[in-house]
Amino acid sequence: MKKVLIPVLAAALLLAGPAMARSKYKEMYKVDRHFYLSAGGSYLMERFEIEELSVAADDRGLVLDFDNGFSVLGRLGFRLNDVWSAQGELNWFDKLEWSGRDLLAPATSDSFELEMGTATLCVKLHPPVGAQTLFRPYVLAGGGFMYAKISPTVPAGGKRENGSNEEIDPVFKGGGGLDVFLTDWFAVGVEGTYNVGFHDLNEIQYVNIAGFCSLYF
Repeated sequence: MKKVLIPVLAAALLLAGPAMARSKYKEMYKVDRHFYLSAGGSYLMERFEIEELSVAADDRGLVLDFDNGFSVLGRLGFRLNDVWSAQGELNWFDKLEWSGRDLLAPATSDSFELEMGTATLCVKLHPPVGAQTLFRPYVLAGGGFMYAKISPTVPAGGKRENGSNEEIDPVFKGGGGLDVFLTDWFAVGVEGTYNVGFHDLNEIQYVNIAGFCSLYF
């Protein structure tokens, strides 16, 4: 009888161990409020890949000076548990401008405006360091699409001609941040990401520093 019971008990313990661990994990990291809405703004620090454009500008005596810019953002997220989340984000940037300062004829300098926005879906990971606390660091990565409208103004035949071109191409983003839970339903946060456009927008790369408030429900 003992020869039969011992293997049965051993098998039961082997099967029960992972089940108990999963149950404990779910209990520790479960959340009562699965959805969240966030709103805020960000500051873009451009890292545009414009070597070819800079070389062409140098040949004309132009000095390209790109500006950084600000944006507004909104998010809708879903928390699977206190560790994993998924969030969709819309981010619209104010007009970014560069002026091609002409060293030979400043009055006929070129100018350039860039309007852009992104729609992304990211996976967000809070490191499993215990149940939800006041400070919650995280990392995230994901992608989506970037819209860009480029509007140059150039001198032509003694006049200044305007034009525009619109593109929608993929974008990737990755980075990290910190959520500060002031209550179980309200948090403030900061985040830094690096964003890279692809295809026709592969020159558009930038660091985005965001601040936001979040409501959990």
